[in-house]
Amino acid sequence: MTQLARAIAAALVAAAAVAACGVAPAGGPTVRLDNGTTVPIAIHVNDRWVGTYPAGAVVDVPVPVQGGDYLIEARTPSSASLVSLLGTSSRVEGASDGRLPMSSWADVGCGRVVLSIGPADLTILPDPPEPSGPCP
Repeated sequence: MTQLARAIAAALVAAAAVAACGVAPAGGPTVRLDNGTTVPIAIHVNDRWVGTYPAGAVVDVPVPVQGGDYLIEARTPSSASLVSLLGTSSRVEGASDGRLPMSSWADVGCGRVVLSIGPADLTILPDPPEPSGPCP
């Protein structure tokens, strides 16, 4: 096998691995997770796990492209849903391209978790409380 053929085969294997993980294609919608809690938070879209992010993470999470409604949830390790965003595919795409930003947040005993799509103005939120207990 030539070096070029090996490189092409490696690229195909890598592409298949990425597709198998459910990563959204570049340019698709993303949700910003601001995990101000003391626990890892899992992102679920329509009850399907997308990824888990550590305490303190601020990350843009690719949302799998689909038709119909989206229910995007931030869940604790015990599967409790702390905060969610609900919208149609056109609403989520409109938020993602900046036309209609959307956000939701919750303060719980273990801190604050925020989900947002698009350039949401989160400066209007009050200061988060200090974590004072366990997460649900």
